[in-house]
Amino acid sequence: MGRQRRRHPALEGIDADALAEFRAGLRRRYTDEEILAELRASALRLGRSPTMREFAGDPAASVHPQTVIEHFGTWNAAKRAAGLQ
Repeated sequence: MGRQRRRHPALEGIDADALAEFRAGLRRRYTDEEILAELRASALRLGRSPTMREFAGDPAASVHPQTVIEHFGTWNAAKRAAGLQ
């Protein structure tokens, strides 16, 4: 007997598949190796080891710098684990 929920008018024009993909990525769990691969790929695109700010600004990187730190303790520890200087 619950009432039917009405979608907010701002959501009417949003692609349902794109929204589902976005929501799925919100709490994405990364393995250490996935994160290290992201760091290495960003370094290749940049031509050198990225700073945290550069990594955050890399549009091709899908991992947030805070996630990197949560996995490895510090930004530099993650870069060392990735073989970067």
